[in-house]
This record gives sequence, structure tokens and C-alpha cells, in this order.
Amino acid sequence: MSLFLSHLKHVFKAITFGVALRLRRNCSEDNFLNKRLEEYKGYLVDQGYPAELVSRGFSTAASIPRNDLLKAKVRDSKKIFPFVLTYNPNLPSISGLIEKHLHLLLSSPKFKELFPPNSIISSFRRSENLKEKCRKTSSLSIAGPTAGCFTCDNTMRSL
Repeated sequence: MSLFLSHLKHVFKAITFGVALRLRRNCSEDNFLNKRLEEYKGYLVDQGYPAELVSRGFSTAASIPRNDLLKAKVRDSKKIFPFVLTYNPNLPSISGLIEKHLHLLLSSPKFKELFPPNSIISSFRRSENLKEKCRKTSSLSIAGPTAGCFTCDNTMRSL
């Protein structure tokens, strides 16, 4: 279950649903689709996803007609301003804080024009992992001519 500690809940729902949608779009025959869905369900459950969550996402995606998924979607362009933070499960609801204090920003007519409704969204980047933190050796400074690899000076051992 440690897989779920560093990700938002909706990320896991989106991953299971996205995998099932891709399978639904790519498989033209239902019997082949069902084999692939079972194969990927097992894979996701083995990776630590809850079986109930996987089944729910897969059944929702499988119920969408394939022809609807193959149609090109036309999307309206809209202004989006991401408020990017490093993800931490201990953070409060950033979306809730934005919504709570948005009226302060929109009290100015210029800002109201610049930020249309629902244009400010919270977004998260992943934090550094242990490997990335350990790799930063440039912050270590070893002074003097003894930096690097060299043979041991035995004069200290005689003391």
C-alpha cells in the first residue's frame, strides 16, 4: 500500500480508467478486448492497485462505445493558470484554499478580466527522490590539494 502514500487518489482512478480506455480504443474485437482487460487488471492489482478500484475503472471504460472513442474531439481553448507546488500528502486542499480566497483576487476589475472563472488550477510536481538527493555532490566542498583518490599517508598511524 505504500504506492498510495505519495500520490493523490484521483491519480490512481485516472490511471486505471486511462489504461482501460486505451485498450477499448485499440481493440477492435470484444473477445480480444476482454482478454486484454483481464491481463491488465491482474497487472495493476499486482502493482498494488486495489482490485475494486481497477474493476470499477475498467467497467466504466468498457461501457463506452468504441466509435465514440475513435472520434476526434474539438476542444475550446481557454486560459489556464496552474498554481504549481511540490506534492506533499500533508498539504491542505490547495484547490479549496484557492476557491476560498479567490474573491480577493477578483475584487480588482483588471484581475477579474485576466482570470476568468475556473482558470486557476492547483497542480503538483513530484518531490525529489532519495537517489536524486544523494546524487547532488556539487554542494560538497573538499578543500585543499588532497581532494580525489590518493594513497593513504601512513604517518598518522605511527601516532
